[in-house]
Amino acid sequence: ALKDIRNWLTYKNLCTGYKVTHSKNVNGICKTMVTPSLRVAKVEVLNEDPLVEVYEDFLSPKELDEFSSELSTYTFEPGLASNEDGTNDNVTFKMQKDIYNVDNKVVDEIQKIFDDLTGLLPDVEDYTQVIKYRPGGQFSPHLDFYTEDQLDPDDELGNRVGHAMIFLQDVELGGGFAMPELGIYVSPSPGRMVHWRNVDINGENAPLSLHGGCRVYSGNKQVAIKDYHQPFQKHWVCREQV
Repeated sequence: ALKDIRNWLTYKNLCTGYKVTHSKNVNGICKTMVTPSLRVAKVEVLNEDPLVEVYEDFLSPKELDEFSSELSTYTFEPGLASNEDGTNDNVTFKMQKDIYNVDNKVVDEIQKIFDDLTGLLPDVEDYTQVIKYRPGGQFSPHLDFYTEDQLDPDDELGNRVGHAMIFLQDVELGGGFAMPELGIYVSPSPGRMVHWRNVDINGENAPLSLHGGCRVYSGNKQVAIKDYHQPFQKHWVCREQV
């Protein structure tokens, strides 16, 4: 479709046209917040609905080193990546590992920081997915919410309403994060976290949340991602359409 072609071209332009974080919709909306656990966070709001935020220094250099040390003890498996036609295939440039909080104290602590800053509540069986990309690796633009047709009535997890992703290392060239419908690009930097919602303020699926991982041209990219599901967000307040 013409729209898909437009989004693909916008995605490529965002990935190659910017070296620093950029948003076409919002400029200069920054805030410093103190979380319930008294952690101070520097936040830049890139879009308000659906919400897209960037947290600087989400993890300190010491915390990054501890996390990296823990990751070195795991064996990673080949991963999937989205193709230009929207399908997922096994690829050679991506390795990944799902690490459950009950299996690793360091990961459990990082997951609690994710929850603390985003204000979202975790799944009962919580995990963080760590992904490594080699040169040539990318994840084409895709949507992470589930439609009614995709949701299994017996699936207790329900819809994926939001994600949090942290960059764990520098990338020599490429490897950013782009949202073509919103004109957003986030450059990779160790400790920087992106939090985005797949739904709007009313909890409805938001096609504007289309996003992708930019191609790595040189060096390696490593990120940790956590997703959040609707049934666990009991604190959300439903809003009536006016």
